[in-house]
Amino acid sequence: MFYSELIFWSRYRPEEDSIGGYLMTWLVYSFISFAFLTAVNCFKVRSIWAVFLCGALYGWLTEGVIVGTMYNYEAFPFYISWTGLAWHALISVLFGFYYVRKVLLKNSPFKTVCLAGTIGLFWGLWAVCWWVEEPGMSPGLLGFALFAFSSSLPLIVAYWLCERLSDTLFSQRKWEMYVVTLLFVSYFLFLTLPAAPVAALVLPPLMLLLYLSLSRNRRVETRSNILESLVGSVRLQNYLCLWFAPLVAVVVYGILHFLNVKVHTNIFVAAITTPIGAILFVISVVMVFKTRPHKYSYFPTTKQAHVKNPEEPGFTQSASNKKEC
Repeated sequence: MFYSELIFWSRYRPEEDSIGGYLMTWLVYSFISFAFLTAVNCFKVRSIWAVFLCGALYGWLTEGVIVGTMYNYEAFPFYISWTGLAWHALISVLFGFYYVRKVLLKNSPFKTVCLAGTIGLFWGLWAVCWWVEEPGMSPGLLGFALFAFSSSLPLIVAYWLCERLSDTLFSQRKWEMYVVTLLFVSYFLFLTLPAAPVAALVLPPLMLLLYLSLSRNRRVETRSNILESLVGSVRLQNYLCLWFAPLVAVVVYGILHFLNVKVHTNIFVAAITTPIGAILFVISVVMVFKTRPHKYSYFPTTKQAHVKNPEEPGFTQSASNKKEC
């Protein structure tokens, strides 16, 4: 929700934002995230390509089912990638969900500060676009600073909770999957389709392609899913380094505000990330279908291998090997 919603709007909107509104938005993203995590778990998602495909699922459920921005007639098929792939899959999932957590687990304050500074730089430059898009709603420096720091606090807490709960592997019951699937299908049929009939021609083929690609990944992937790789202990100082994100964002925003720079930074971001998102999706599908099953030998054939791997699964030591060990 932080990367997909709060950074995107970069300000408090009186008409849309309230405690009830935030709770409802959080609930919607919770259902979408449940679908994302279920896909990661069920399809044995481990490679970066499969992660991006699950990110596409996350993005298209958001923009193709709930919001319906994928079906903008004036700029079709631009909106297939923007923002489902270009923002949600690329920024929210690949960067925010995966890469940030990988960097945190390295427990390197320097790397975390560089990462947080990159987030802040992007955030500050992006937020400038609202001065042009909605000048009456764009906040001043103080308003943006309050929004940036207050919205970053739950993000840092969320990363901390992910680390604390990482040993508890995600699992889903069948009835939970059926209920969530039924909710999305019902929403699509009764709300999305009446508002945008072209959705029937766009979303189902894309979802079918995702299913076929992820099913292929499940057949060839022999490693544990990515959730099991994001396990470890992160020191407190690393979490504190994440405060550089809102700090840098406020500094960048303040400098541009002082210089009265009004630029359509959103156009630049969209022009860069939209083709990247589309290209990454095509590459991800190709790479998943090109992948062959990983072959592991659990029964070493040489005497030396037995000696070096006495605890390897399926290994049985002979009397001579036991003596050598």
